[in-house]
Amino acid sequence: MYQTIGETISVLGIFRETSFVPKTFHWHNRAYPIEEITSIHEVKDESIKKRRYAVLSNGNLYLLEYNRTTETWILEQIWMEG
Repeated sequence: MYQTIGETISVLGIFRETSFVPKTFHWHNRAYPIEEITSIHEVKDESIKKRRYAVLSNGNLYLLEYNRTTETWILEQIWMEG
């Protein structure tokens, strides 16, 4: 099941051609290396464009959201077994 977090994070990554590729995110003073991006979705919340990344790190699945208007990152959810 998903656990909703909704906390601001920082994300480091690279630009490959015209796309941003996240490589690591920082949450609660800890770095989480991104091992795989499982999906990327463009969403629109009224007039605000957002990009959601589902990523694997240390065997866990995280949903990261980038607000393209405010240029901020949010850790939206973590997949929790059980």
